[in-house]
Amino acid sequence: MLDKTIFSTLCNDVGKELALQLLGVYVTESRKQINELANSDNLDSIQHLAHSLKSSSRSYGALLLAQTCELIEMTTKHHDIKLSELAPLIEKATVQAEQAFSDAIALIAAK
Repeated sequence: MLDKTIFSTLCNDVGKELALQLLGVYVTESRKQINELANSDNLDSIQHLAHSLKSSSRSYGALLLAQTCELIEMTTKHHDIKLSELAPLIEKATVQAEQAFSDAIALIAAK
């Protein structure tokens, strides 16, 4: 789910056409990152990917995904955490990402 207010602000800041192009780039790049996140077995890599997804998702209004990524990022800072303990959060982020990407694609298609 995307927060339409945040996307509207982006449209006002850079123009609708550029905002839609940037949203497309967000979807493409974030899909790669969510796939890497889901398949990584390295806590440092997971922390970096979660941080990056958190930041970009906030910028485009995918706030639920951003919150989950923030939780993943903070959890990975405790190096005594087991990878298996992150699996439910990563699965949640994957589901939220697909919902956000679907909303974004619908916005792009409606231009």
